[in-house]
Amino acid sequence: MRVLFVYKLLTIGGVETVLRTRLEGLAAHGIDSRAWFLQEGPGRRMFRGVEHPIDVGDLRSFRKWIAAQPPDLLASMDTPEILPALRRLRKRPKVVLEVHTPYRENQQYLRTLDPGDVDLFCVPSQHQRRTVESLVGEGRDIRVVPNALARGCVREIDGAAPRLSGPIVCWVGRMDELKNWRGFIEIAGLLRQGGVSAEYWLIGSPVDPSLDKELFQLAVEREMVDQLRWFRGVMPEHVPSFLDVVRESGGVVVSTSLGESFGMTVAEAMARACAVVVPHLGPFSEYVRSGENGLLYTSTSSVEAAGLIRDLLARDELRRRLGSQARIDILERHHPDVALPALAEQLRQIASSSPS
Repeated sequence: MRVLFVYKLLTIGGVETVLRTRLEGLAAHGIDSRAWFLQEGPGRRMFRGVEHPIDVGDLRSFRKWIAAQPPDLLASMDTPEILPALRRLRKRPKVVLEVHTPYRENQQYLRTLDPGDVDLFCVPSQHQRRTVESLVGEGRDIRVVPNALARGCVREIDGAAPRLSGPIVCWVGRMDELKNWRGFIEIAGLLRQGGVSAEYWLIGSPVDPSLDKELFQLAVEREMVDQLRWFRGVMPEHVPSFLDVVRESGGVVVSTSLGESFGMTVAEAMARACAVVVPHLGPFSEYVRSGENGLLYTSTSSVEAAGLIRDLLARDELRRRLGSQARIDILERHHPDVALPALAEQLRQIASSSPS
């Protein structure tokens, strides 16, 4: 069975991480997969060593390629631009629209879809399912398919990460308004004012170059220049090693996101047995059970989040227990050996269903 995944820009991000994991692992489950990107970008290096090819080309090149060698199934990942080109094909493949974007402005294309262009929708969480249903209407086939974690996130924990003299409070993500990196700086400032001795790691790249100056100014205002470390441009395959250092330091991972479709950075931290402190909103509440495998706080309440982090840093047994259970729980559903077979089975079911 042949499947083609299509995405707009070849960037360095969560979608590319998901795609690489799929290209690496689906062949073992009888799926011949490849990926097509409409625009070149810095993400090509994310696919080094992947045996299955990726292609980059505009809509005209895409249509010519797919007309010559149509796959059994086409999965468009938030890329509706390709749908009009598929209408003109003599025989178009089954079309799945995967909706991963958490950004409201980017979700609005769902309101204007031609119902005949898409056979069904796939999303990574129940929260995202409800979001998509609110935009396309009830009665559409919307399936929740779990994201597979990258192999580097699920490798055995050997305790070999360097141990620092103090704990690390870590934030990972895209530095934009929705991911709310400023919320992390606010929490870090509260912890410092409360006498917590820790390092604060921000792992992410800014969407606006001017954020460099703003970040420095915020650190100065909160008198935490010496405690704040900013790691920009970190490749996704290196993030698990950073998380291992956070765990071994006796630290925690915190999210301040205002909206997610799944929350891959939190899932990755859980897979590395880090204790996590995250907002009480979907989809985090689907896999983080407060007090069992992580802690939930009222969204946007920096004071509450800081209090939970302070408590975790002081309670070694609780922090380790939450981290250990987090790894067990997240791997149960999102380990590639579990999630990829589930995805392959869904793809086969879709491809073999009645024609559009």
